[in-house]
Formats: sequence, structure tokens, C-alpha cells
Amino acid sequence: MTSAEHSAKSGGRIYDLRAVVSHRYRFVYVPVPKSGSTTMDRVLRVIHGIEDARYRIDNDRAAHYTIGRKPGGDVETLHVPIGYIRRFRHQLSDYTWISVVRNPYDRLVSMYNYDVRRYAKHFDRKAYLYAGLFKRAAFVLGRDPLEAQRNTIRRRIGFDKFVRGLEKNGTDFDIHFMRQTDILFYDLVAYDRLIDVDRLSSDLPLLLKKLGVQDDIVERLFPLSPSNPSHPSGASYDEATLALAYRLYQPDFAVLFS
Repeated sequence: MTSAEHSAKSGGRIYDLRAVVSHRYRFVYVPVPKSGSTTMDRVLRVIHGIEDARYRIDNDRAAHYTIGRKPGGDVETLHVPIGYIRRFRHQLSDYTWISVVRNPYDRLVSMYNYDVRRYAKHFDRKAYLYAGLFKRAAFVLGRDPLEAQRNTIRRRIGFDKFVRGLEKNGTDFDIHFMRQTDILFYDLVAYDRLIDVDRLSSDLPLLLKKLGVQDDIVERLFPLSPSNPSHPSGASYDEATLALAYRLYQPDFAVLFS
């Protein structure tokens, strides 16, 4: 993700809009981390006949949007600077604009389960470096090094400490922790369809068929299985963390899950 020059703590504009544009099926998908984006990347790959699994469509080969830019194939991912977002939306106004969203409480638990190492790298270097020793040991022993790293960090940073840390430091240091409304640039972009990740298996097939994807291709995708499942950590809410989480992601609750 390309960072723009927009300083913020929570609810700001420090990233460009990231948009996957399917010219074959005439839709624009805006990925939201921790909201089915890995599953959607597989979906995009299958419906466009891309067999190379060594890169992610929604990130690894992204190009910068410029005025007058010609399409770069059947499907492409573009970084759109904030100053060009309205123009870009108008340019593709005849495309269907979609995304996948997630209940903020569930998404926050997923952040802790899977991305606590990203948090520690920024705000608890001692825990991060200490966990690195276990990561290297796990690699030597043939175990999952990232899971060993996460488990070690979670033993030092509990869920309540993690949530309090986000309240103190903000959520814009890494796109995985940002508010969904900010990632979507919801105030600048009108969406035709937002799918709750919990309804992806039931709602996505109908949408794909409506967009023109052939039935046999859609059938190859389902049933969907989580491509990047969060590992259980025992994280749970109490009254205090529920209140903190609501304050952190209030725009998401108000706009996406009212």
C-alpha cells in the first residue's frame, strides 16, 4: 500500500484508495483487511483465470492511477490518491462498486489473533524482538514460525492491553487496523453493494452471476473456506474493552452496522 502525505491518529487519510478493477466483468472491488480480503483474492484469481498464486492480485502488482491512464488488462489493481478519488469514481460510474465488510467487534478480535505482531513491531519492541527468538526456533524445528511469534507476543500483550494500546496510539499506523469507513473512503465513494463477511458464502454467488460470471466458474469457488483463518487466542470482551472498541470504530458501527 502506498502511503500518502496525510498525518492522522484515528480516522485520517494516510493511505490511498486501493481498488481492484475488473474490466472483464465491469466491477470495482475495494479490499478491507481482516474482512475476507484473502478469500476475495482467490475469487478474483479464479474468475479471471489467473493460475499464478505467487502474488496477490489486490496488492503485489498495483499501479498508480493517473488521469488518462489506459486499462492494464482484464483485471488490475490501482492506488488512487485522495485528490483523484471522486474523478476515478465518476470515470467508472458504470461499473458496479463492491466491498466486503465485517462487524468491528469481530474484526478487532481477528486483528489481535492474526496481526498482534504488527502492533508489537510499532509499540512494544521488546515483546516483538523477544518473540523473534521463538520464531527462529520454530523455523528450525519445522513448526509454523509466525504462529510461534504470535503466541509469544500474545502471552506478553493481552487483549485488553492491545485494545488500550490502540486507544492510546490510534489505528492509522497500519492499514490492517484502520476503520473500514476510512479504508473505503466512504464519504467520497458511493458503493453499489457491501457484503457482510458472514454472508459471503450466500450473497457472493448471486452477485457474481449478476456480474456475468459463468455458472460453472462460480460453482468452482464454493463452498468458500477461509483462506487466512485467525488462530484462536482466547481473546474476549469485557465491559471496558467493549466500550473502548466501540469508541475506536464508532464510524464503522454507525455507517456500516447501524
